[in-house]
Amino acid sequence: MPSLDDECKGGESKGGESKGGESKGGDDDDVDVIDVTDVMISPNDCDFDEPLRLEIEFGTRRALTGAHWKVGYLVDTVGATRHVVELGRTAPADYAGSDCFFEFAADRIPVDGIAPSELANCGLLTATLVDARDRDVVAVNMVVQVTQAPGGKLRRMIYSPLG
Repeated sequence: MPSLDDECKGGESKGGESKGGESKGGDDDDVDVIDVTDVMISPNDCDFDEPLRLEIEFGTRRALTGAHWKVGYLVDTVGATRHVVELGRTAPADYAGSDCFFEFAADRIPVDGIAPSELANCGLLTATLVDARDRDVVAVNMVVQVTQAPGGKLRRMIYSPLG
């Protein structure tokens, strides 16, 4: 069962350049609402079936009340098949200011029923902020490179969108 926690504190900006996710939705007030300042993934460069811990620090340009994050894993195959695995979501929270964060943990990425040959490719770990009206506000997309190690074991490397 995933473990989820999130928090937001007002306060001073951590400084530096604004970096962020991909804005969603059509309202003008949703454009550039979130500035992602840090993405931490652990463990990384590990066996695919290791636990996953994701922490994202961000700032908001306007207050968001009752918002939550949903985390998923997307596997695209060479054919037309696309596998979408929902990993979990956070409890609703209020976000405002420059010192917001959420964390997410899962025992593993459940890919039962997906062939190892389909997994040994590029995938996408997504963290999507959803507002109280259940509209996507922003998606933070992280490329996941899955390779087959000697002996057939799958390994994963998740790349931060911040470089």
